[in-house]
Amino acid sequence: MKSRIKEFIDMMIVDKDICPNTVDGYINDLNKHDRFFHNRELDTIENIDLEEFIFHLNKQGYSKSTIMRVISSVRTYYKFLHDEEVINCNPALGISSVKNTVILPKYLTEEEIQQIFKVAQEDKSPSGVRNQAILEMIYSCGMRVSEVLSIRTLDIQRVFDEGFIVIRGKRSKERIAPLTERALQILKKYLNLGINTDWLFPKDKRGTGSKGALGHMTRQRLGHILKSLSMKAGIMPDKVSPHVLRHSFATHMLNRGVDIRYIQEFLGHVSIKTTQVYTHISKEEIKSMINQHHPINQGIIKIQE
Repeated sequence: MKSRIKEFIDMMIVDKDICPNTVDGYINDLNKHDRFFHNRELDTIENIDLEEFIFHLNKQGYSKSTIMRVISSVRTYYKFLHDEEVINCNPALGISSVKNTVILPKYLTEEEIQQIFKVAQEDKSPSGVRNQAILEMIYSCGMRVSEVLSIRTLDIQRVFDEGFIVIRGKRSKERIAPLTERALQILKKYLNLGINTDWLFPKDKRGTGSKGALGHMTRQRLGHILKSLSMKAGIMPDKVSPHVLRHSFATHMLNRGVDIRYIQEFLGHVSIKTTQVYTHISKEEIKSMINQHHPINQGIIKIQE
């Protein structure tokens, strides 16, 4: 359970750019959760169990504000576990009186993606080519950052033989996804640099974290790289993270008419309900297009009132 909390905290630091005090708050709140459930498997915890946990906090004399903060932390933590498909159902949805709302994934426009890729291409150094390869692989088929960083060099030859990459996702589930011709070209260029490591994207001198100790680049390091590229591209760094690239892939594919079932397969979602959140984004795109281009709104068609 502690390893999952570590993954969650890493994600919040990179994707949400939370401050140290917020990190400490999450750790304290989730340690309470961890102590209550001991070594219990996360996918066996149900809504009633979380209610008992909240009741336990009440009995321990915690203030209402503290308990509400713990509830908020637990809800965010279980949303992460559900999004990452560590658990099939989210038992935390009903433990708060706060009305459930659909939180739309953040994504970049196609123009913003192009700006970031253009800046990445300007760096001709080996690390610059590596960064291009990572960007292309995430945006080419919507891979999770953990899936990209855990690719082994020996596994990559199959990509050039078949044009597909075998992705090892959550719970060791495998899926295949095609890479774009552009991604394949960048990947070949990267391998031609003479990569002689077990991991395709090895840890560099500035890499930190437990995953980096195993030899591959860490999530945090990639997050820093993306924020640096976004600043050079004139995009607010808070808008950009590895997961935002994945969201951008899904949103752009859906907006261009790709069937949601294919997107579900690319993303590795077990349930199509997880993928359907992107349809809310597309509805907003449609609304924006209507408001911007409809002849009535443009004054081309005038209606007498």
